Formats: sequence, structure tokens, C-alpha cells
Amino acid sequence: MNFSSIFKSISNFQFPYTLEENSIHKTELWTVFHGIRKADSVPITAFKANKNSGTDELITNCLQKAKVMKIPGLCPVFEIYDSDPNNTYIITERVSPFNWDQLTTYQRNLQALQLGIAQLLDTLKILEEFIIGTISPESIYVNEKGQWLIFGLELLVKRSDVNSHIFSNMSKHYYTIQGFTTYSNDYKTVDALNMYHLIKHFLSGKVPKDWNTAMNMLSKGSITCSVFLQKIVNSQTWLNNRLIRLDKDLKEIHIKDAEGKFIIMSTFESLYFESRQTFSNMSPGFIVGAIIPELISIVNWLQTPQSITNKNSKILHFLAILLELTDEHQFYPKEFKELTIQMFKLPDRQIRFLLLIYLPKLLEPLGKNDITNRVFPQYLQGLSDSDVTLRLKTLKTVPVIVPSISERQLNNELLRYLAKTQVDPDVEVRTWTILIMTKVASTLSASGSRASILGTAFTKSLKDPDIKPRLAALYGLEKSIDLLDVSTIAGKILTVIAPAVLDKDPLVRSKAKVLFNKYLEKLESEAASVATDTKDESQDIDFDNYGTNDNELSEQFMTSLRLNSPSLEEVNTLKKSSGAFQNDDWDSNNAINEDIQWGDNDAWGEETAFENNNIPVLNINNLQGKKISIDDSWNNDILEEQEPITHTTKSTAGKVKPKMRTIKTTSSRTLTLDIEDNENINDGWGDEW
Repeated sequence: MNFSSIFKSISNFQFPYTLEENSIHKTELWTVFHGIRKADSVPITAFKANKNSGTDELITNCLQKAKVMKIPGLCPVFEIYDSDPNNTYIITERVSPFNWDQLTTYQRNLQALQLGIAQLLDTLKILEEFIIGTISPESIYVNEKGQWLIFGLELLVKRSDVNSHIFSNMSKHYYTIQGFTTYSNDYKTVDALNMYHLIKHFLSGKVPKDWNTAMNMLSKGSITCSVFLQKIVNSQTWLNNRLIRLDKDLKEIHIKDAEGKFIIMSTFESLYFESRQTFSNMSPGFIVGAIIPELISIVNWLQTPQSITNKNSKILHFLAILLELTDEHQFYPKEFKELTIQMFKLPDRQIRFLLLIYLPKLLEPLGKNDITNRVFPQYLQGLSDSDVTLRLKTLKTVPVIVPSISERQLNNELLRYLAKTQVDPDVEVRTWTILIMTKVASTLSASGSRASILGTAFTKSLKDPDIKPRLAALYGLEKSIDLLDVSTIAGKILTVIAPAVLDKDPLVRSKAKVLFNKYLEKLESEAASVATDTKDESQDIDFDNYGTNDNELSEQFMTSLRLNSPSLEEVNTLKKSSGAFQNDDWDSNNAINEDIQWGDNDAWGEETAFENNNIPVLNINNLQGKKISIDDSWNNDILEEQEPITHTTKSTAGKVKPKMRTIKTTSSRTLTLDIEDNENINDGWGDEW
């Protein structure tokens, strides 16, 4: 139930807090809710009073004391709303009930438990003039800095004002309502006995030996809590507990200047590296609320010009602790995000190397947008750094950062740097380059030139003088087989692998041969599933004897020519009927040449002719020969586009202007010889023929 809605209806008063629907804790007297202040979103805790006739007097005393008791160690009160008896609230800073379910875990770090006990004893020392009377497991709360606090002043009374009879009755009534065990109703011993049992509950029989004497006195009520504290502060257990000393410094750090804060955090640094387990299994909030914010503050200060000399080494140490603690507690405040981005800009190689170690854990808290725009440009510089260790470490983290960068950064900027590291002087860098290419191959743009990029990269590495890059290239080809289509494999990849089969190293040869067969099997598998496009089955050809049976065709052709040739009698008849041709001297021929009119275009396929209408035509139709069959040839498609050529011979006995020869094409497959019969035309060969 959201109790803010109830407040809105009370006297038209707007409740300035938003509470969560579900309570975090509940007793017979109080129901506890987490919430935030509407004005500035500050986290708060609201204690709603469960008022009734049996609890009214106890709650009223608690409200009165909470208004005036501003004591360190008590839950700090922001406001009290008690105008409506049915809706009474105590608003404090964000606190949570001690998690008793985790007590076994906390007991693994006894120093941390002793610190919490010391914090409670410090509070009781301040309140030594008062009787609290309500110290119990239910009254212990922890704030966001991990400090143990006390809530519940239902029986609080000043020692000088106490009425033993009234206090005894109220104490009995309180423990009856709460259902707690009563150890004492005597105001003189109640706090001592309650604290004794609380300490035993925390330590579960692991009370330090040098505390035993004081504990015995406390169990009898013969000393107060403040006296008990005085006795144990000089024990070796107390003096050796560096958390207690650190906690006292942290409580005062807000009043220290920058150098004072630096000294305190240097103490923490020394303690952390000396004994890491000291800060494990602590109360929630100590690391997150007290340590991490101060680490961020001190690292930011060390980047200023006013800080100490040799500050980079201190930044490195503090940053290492900060990165480890934020990851362990999964706590990344806004200030941490900005600080980390600034750290990537520092030129110090050790700091950049440290950031690379934690890069996989920083991607989520930093966010993809900041990785792309603010971190990646600085990150790329590590691939070209002069220090080989940093180059190699940067290279190894490429697969980590690839999912957080843009496609342009991957396929353009990053690949350019990888092309440089592939020819790096260091063999490990060259080897890791091809391994990284293999790991990011699936993220490269498939629509682009992925196959070409991979083929080029693997080819270069297969030519590397060292065996490691060559083996890495074969490994990459094996892992990338599913990323390459069969066309790319046939056209590029097999030609990449084939030279490795002749490698001088037997291991490379062996692996290359196996890989070649693996790719070949993929091609054969694909070929088996390819549908044939030919209607007729293909027949094998014996090319050794291909074309050797041309003699038969030649004989057929010559026989055809003989059958189509005119007989001698026909030729003599032709001579008698046509007469002899008249020939002019050479000048006539020159005149003919000068009068030939060539067209502007001498290309094939256009019709031209000799222009002379006075030339007699030789036409011997009666000597028409037989048609000669010509088989189709390899260039039949070209021939089909041309018309058959018709030859017409015209001659003259005098000075003539001959027409150009006309060439016509058809799709006919026969060649016909047409000769015009004209007795007045000389055939030009003479009577001897």
C-alpha cells in the first residue's frame, strides 16, 4: 500500500515523499518503508507508527525523543509527521535493518563485526547519561555507508529523571509487545545486559580472549557500556583492528582538505593491498557508500595541477582498487563513469594497461554510446603504441569491444589498424592479429568484402617467415569455413590454401592438406546438389584423337566440286558464243582506278557498286551448278547474322567506271555459282586455259 495517498487526503496536506509499495521491515510498533524525497530524489526511510491503545504511550515517547536527540549513532531524523494519530511517520536518512540472515557470512570477517560493535559502543558512550532500554537485534540498523545505528527510543529516559517503578512497568510492557526476551527491568543494568547478549549474538562464541574479563563484568551489570568500552580499547584485538582506526578517519574525512583526504586514502590503500580479505564480507554500504566515493574524489584530485608529484603511480594504485571494488559490488555511480572515460585519455601506459584488464567489465556500466564516441578513439591508439606489451594487450581485447562499436568503426577504422599489426615486428602481435581476425570474422559485413578481407589476411599470414602466424592462418581458415560461400571458396580460398601444401614446415603442410580436403569436400557436397541445366546427357570426348577424321570430309568436298564443275565442251561452247574480251592498255586500267567512287563508310555489311551502266553483263544461266552443302561450324551464330554473298562480274572493253562489288548475306546453307551468258565478254584468263 502506498501511504502517500493517505497523506494527500489529510488536511489537504501534500506528503513530500514517495514511498515504496512494500515495507522492508515490520514490528509491533513500526512498519518500515523505503522511499525518496520528491524535491531532490534523496533516498529516505519512513517509520510508520502502528498506534493503538497498547502502543500509544511507547510511540509518543519515541516521537518526543526523536525530535530532540540529534546524536551521532542514532538514525538521523529528517522530519516527523504526527499531526494525524492514524498516520504518524518518522522520516530518516536511508537505513536498513541489520540482515541477520547473513550473520554467518559476516562472521567470516571478525574485524568487520568488531568494527560494528565499536560503532554501537561509541553511540552508547555518548548516551551514557541516558537509559535506552531497547537495545536488541531489532533496534540495529545500517546506513548507506555501512555504519551501525540504533533506532527505537520508546524507553529512553535521562538517568537523573528516571522513576524506577515507571521504567520497570514500561520495560515489561515493551518486551511483552515486541515478544523479546527480558534480561533485566532494572534501569541500572538493562543496557549493560542487553549489550552483553547482543555482542555474544554477533560473535557467536568467538569473543576475543582479551575481552573476556570485561565481558564477564558486563554480563553482571557491574559496569556500564561506556566503562566496558574503556576496558577493551587497549586490548590487542582492538589495537590490531585497523578497520576501527580507518573508520574513525573516514568519519572525519568530510572536514579534511585535499591533502588530508589523500593521507587517509593512502592509509586505506596500504591496508587494502596488505590484506585484501579485510574488506570482504563487510556490512553492506561500507565499500559502496564510504570507500568508493572517496576513491573517485581522490583520483579526480590527483589529476589537477595542484596535486602531488609522481601522481601517476598513486592514480594507478587508487584506480586499481576502485575498478576491483566497483566490479565486486556491481556499483557504478555516475561519477565513476565519467572518471573512467577520462582515464582512457591519459598517456600513462600502466594506467591504460589496467583499463584494458577491466575493459570487459566496463562495457555495460559505460554504455555503448560512450564506448563508441568517447572510448574507442582512445582505445585504437593502443594498437599503434610503441610498447609491444600494450599493443598485444590492446589487440587481445578487440573481440570484447567489437560488439559496442559501430559498423563503420569495425569495417573501416579497426581493420586498418589490424592490417598494420599483421606486419608488426613482433611475432606474437602478428599471430594474435590473425586470431583476432578469426574471432571477429562473423561480425564483419557480409554484404561487403568479407571474403576478400579474410582471404587477403590469411594469405599474408601464410607467407609469414615464422611458423606461428602460418599455423594461425590455417586455424582461421578452418574456423571460417561456414562464413564463406562456395563461389568464394572455389575462386579465392583454395588458391590461398594450396601454396601452404608446399610449405617448408611439415606441420604446416600436414594441416594445409587436411584443410584443403575439408574445403574441397564442401565444394563437392555443393556440386552434388547442383541441378543440371543440360537436357541431353554430356558425353566424354577423346581429345587425343579429336578432329583426326577430316579426310573423309575433305574427299566429300572435292567430289562435290568435281560434280559441280562445267565440262570442257560446255566451256568451248561458251567461248564461241561470247567471243574474246577486248583489253585496253594500262592507262585504261589507271583511268578505271581514278574513276572509282568509294563511299564514305567502308564498313562490312553495307552495299556499294561500281557505277557504269554501259558494262555488258556476262550471264550464263544455263551453266547453273549444284548446291554444295556446308555443315554448321563453331561460329555459326556469327554467320547466321550475315546474308549470303552474291558475286557479279561485269567487264568492259574500254575505259569504264566499274561499280563496287555488292555483298549480300542470307541464312542459306548453300553456295550457288551464277554466271551470266554473254558472248561479247572476255573472261580474262585467255584461250590457253
